[in-house]
Amino acid sequence: MTDPLVTSMGSTAKQDNEERGATEVARDTDNGGNKEIMDNVNRKPQFHNFSSEEWCAKWENKTALWHLEELHPVLEKHADKMIAGREGIRILVPFCGKDIGMKWLADMNHEVVGVEFSELAIKDFFADHELTYTCEDLPRNGGKLFTACDIKIRIYCCDFYQSKQYIVTRFDAVWDRGGLTAANRTDHRRYADTVVSLICEDCRYLLVVFEYDDTLYSGPPSNINETTVFDLYKDKFSIEKIDSNDAMNERRKRWGVDCVNEVVYLMH
Repeated sequence: MTDPLVTSMGSTAKQDNEERGATEVARDTDNGGNKEIMDNVNRKPQFHNFSSEEWCAKWENKTALWHLEELHPVLEKHADKMIAGREGIRILVPFCGKDIGMKWLADMNHEVVGVEFSELAIKDFFADHELTYTCEDLPRNGGKLFTACDIKIRIYCCDFYQSKQYIVTRFDAVWDRGGLTAANRTDHRRYADTVVSLICEDCRYLLVVFEYDDTLYSGPPSNINETTVFDLYKDKFSIEKIDSNDAMNERRKRWGVDCVNEVVYLMH
């Protein structure tokens, strides 16, 4: 990726809380090199802003552990609420990665537009689904536009927060299964404002977030509670919490939290 794309996620850092999953740290306690083991649960986590370089490295190193190799269960269960009986609608997928849901929605004859800053993830998406595509350079900031030849899917490879300068379409729906939760905490307002700038008045927005105790784990993904969702979107949408599921698994147990809930909102 070129430097102009490396703007949306903050400064580069050397460690990733989620991947290292450590439960204890060691520190020198005297000149003799003795170690004192500290329980990480007793230490307040430090929130870290991830850079685009760091996220792209996860795709390159095959450590994008958030990617599902099957259709997201929330989309399969609740897509009808987002689509609401409409045909051929325009659906935005922010921070899309190579989400299988894009192909599933396009197969229903909807127009799907993703935004993603990892060119590798985009190319993998087209390869995984054996889709031919064209690629063109965007006029500013070094981005690219990938367009499927035989199905209505376009993916912009660019900084999401700059995408409105390229995207003239206004969207009837948003499928957000990992956008807001992946955005840096300091960017949540900017993320929400960018989404709102790209939608129609009657847009229906299906949002999936995680809730957990962020005094014990700092993310990613970000802890997004109900207060945060309402603070970000109440001026634009009516907001309904439509589902909540226990999302704890072996990997998330390493976060050191007691529970992780996957919460689904429908906004319209």
